[in-house]
Amino acid sequence: MTEDKFTRRDFLKVTIAGSSALVAPTIINYLGQSTTSSDKEFLEIRDGQFYMGGEKYTIKGANYITRDHPWRMFDEYDPEQIDKELGMAADMGINTVRLPIRLIRAIGHVEPYSEPIEHNEPEEDYFDNFEDFLGLADKHNIKVMPIAIGMEYHEYYNPKRHNLSEEYLEKWLPEFKDDERILAWDVKNEPDIKEKELEEADTADRQKVVEYTNKMAEKIKSLDPNHPVTIGLSDTHGESPAIEKLINDLPKYINHEDFYSFHCYKPAKYLDSILKKIKRQTAKPVVLQEFGWPSQGKDTNGEVYQRKRYQRTLEFVQRKGINGAMFWEFNDHPKEAIEDSEPEWLYHMGVLRADYSKKPAAHVVEQYYNWIF
Repeated sequence: MTEDKFTRRDFLKVTIAGSSALVAPTIINYLGQSTTSSDKEFLEIRDGQFYMGGEKYTIKGANYITRDHPWRMFDEYDPEQIDKELGMAADMGINTVRLPIRLIRAIGHVEPYSEPIEHNEPEEDYFDNFEDFLGLADKHNIKVMPIAIGMEYHEYYNPKRHNLSEEYLEKWLPEFKDDERILAWDVKNEPDIKEKELEEADTADRQKVVEYTNKMAEKIKSLDPNHPVTIGLSDTHGESPAIEKLINDLPKYINHEDFYSFHCYKPAKYLDSILKKIKRQTAKPVVLQEFGWPSQGKDTNGEVYQRKRYQRTLEFVQRKGINGAMFWEFNDHPKEAIEDSEPEWLYHMGVLRADYSKKPAAHVVEQYYNWIF
């Protein structure tokens, strides 16, 4: 490319040169109209605490994907539905939503790790839709924590391919560096899962995941000095030898993030030992970035059990002074939204049913987010 700078109204498809091992992704430049201001407020971190506008700030969050198009919410964008759902979220006391932004599609073969994948190019209005979403969230006083990199293919972890992700970030992320509607960047969702998948491989292959994630965290910081950066690590605090390997890698992740985010779907009785392990490794703020339980499906024990899981988990978060919690997820999804390859219980993780009525867990969230936190 000869252009070094893009205006917000430019629309430019950029093809990054690749090789036969990885056909280049297609990137669409951001189209939004975010503005800069000297009086904007960003999330600050001091002495292991979050601050916003000089006041202590607790993340009272949910993982959000819209009801009818859970994984294509910006491709099949429905602003009226999103406005309605975010309004209900705000009434529940939610001040932050975490969501994936899939602004890149890979095409062709990603060798040697995966089968051929279908080319799925984003619609031209994808970025405008994301910009509009930020406006709707702001309307309801909700901050947004986007997952910056949605690519899941192992080949991207190859050091020879890091430039693909770096150039991808360079094309759109700087446009949001002055946007106070964004709370923080989550670099990658559960990169340590990829480590676990490679546990049978040699250490060098596993280490590629750590190196890639850390490099992208530093890249995001260089492009945007205003927003904190975190890494959404999975439920990696058990007792198996494979998981212990991941625990040993935690400092390598922690050193490159501004606050520590972890996911845990275990019962609350395990959280105390998990938190102790985390606190031994960092004094940075800690956010329970994913927790929850389905209310339907095999071995779920229904909505009453889901409520108990939420009650005990949020009680622990409040008692231990964790800096924030984000449950998975806000709402259930109708059957027609379910992908054939996904288990049905995954679409009953919400605190709202598919008709938007409240499950008992929703009342627990309202209590803690509106009155206790």
